[in-house]
Amino acid sequence: AADFDASTWATASGGIGFDADPSDGDFAALIAADGDLANSMQGLASSVYARAEFELPDSLPTFKSLDLTVNYDDGFIAYLNGQEITRVNAPDSAAWDATATEQHGGIEALFDYVDFSSADDRDDFTLKGDAQWNGDHLSVTTPAANQTSAVWRTRPVGFGPDYSFTTSMVYDIHTHGGGFADGDRDGIGGEGITFTLQSNSEQILGAGGGGLGIDNTGSVFLAIELDSIATGSFDPDDALASHLGVSTADGSLARVAVPRFNGNGLFAGDPGPGVNLVYLWVDYVGETGQLDVYLATSADRPEAPTLSTNVSLAELFSGAPELYAGWTSSTSNAFNGHDVLAWNMTTGVGQLGREAVSFDVSEHVSL
Repeated sequence: AADFDASTWATASGGIGFDADPSDGDFAALIAADGDLANSMQGLASSVYARAEFELPDSLPTFKSLDLTVNYDDGFIAYLNGQEITRVNAPDSAAWDATATEQHGGIEALFDYVDFSSADDRDDFTLKGDAQWNGDHLSVTTPAANQTSAVWRTRPVGFGPDYSFTTSMVYDIHTHGGGFADGDRDGIGGEGITFTLQSNSEQILGAGGGGLGIDNTGSVFLAIELDSIATGSFDPDDALASHLGVSTADGSLARVAVPRFNGNGLFAGDPGPGVNLVYLWVDYVGETGQLDVYLATSADRPEAPTLSTNVSLAELFSGAPELYAGWTSSTSNAFNGHDVLAWNMTTGVGQLGREAVSFDVSEHVSL
């Protein structure tokens, strides 16, 4: 209320709150230096009371409208001179320990498979085609010719409105074999593996060979491909043998040549499993459409992305709130074992709370 005595309250010169993990939406620019409440809130309190005073001229015009513009994460109740004027994601009881009823942005999904040794973890996936479990890792294809496989997380993954996500995985691409092709590849082995997001079903399995197990599914998808052959469904030319690419059902969005990642190009079977590990990181910022892919042969993520491109996943997937995530792979007369050893993913990292939202509270203009 207007006559409330707030003389014992702390003061801040701007936005208040705390941000323990900028990876799920960086609020640092919105929080004043004297408004950081990490020490008093993190793990201690779910709500904060804030009060701002303003003055109007003694002689007022007749106001016709009133707006409230606010950045918030995850909910709030607003009062004007002691009377509630609006609430968002707030419980019926405005107790001191109340929590928001929904997220405003935030993390939609978070999971981490450090390996696949747990039967409960393996139960999370649907295997199609030639994919199989092999101990504590997932063999999307075993090192044999003419295999086509897909593996999907059985339950779809929830995404925020802008589809922001971050994910990383560890591949073991090993035990290559098969004959040389005429200029199509830089040695023995093929075809490749993709990490894919698609909106259709956990049951889809696409074309083998250059189709990498995802082409001709009729699905809407985004695929991050590690391809060891220069010609295939998503290759606009035969200029690149070992390459990293980003593709949709409409074709290649971007490609970049990378060092050979699938074993010794001259000696079949070298190396075997457990030696040739490949690390992949993917970051997507839905606010800007920026997709960055990082590739390395060690667990140290490179400072700069290996491949960057721009794509609107909100347009691609027509706003579908959930997508199926997983891998597809194929071999031809040339082959590799394509194994997944570990995977983690966080979605919804594009916090809506970073964007100011305006609310029409004109019905309370008399206050």
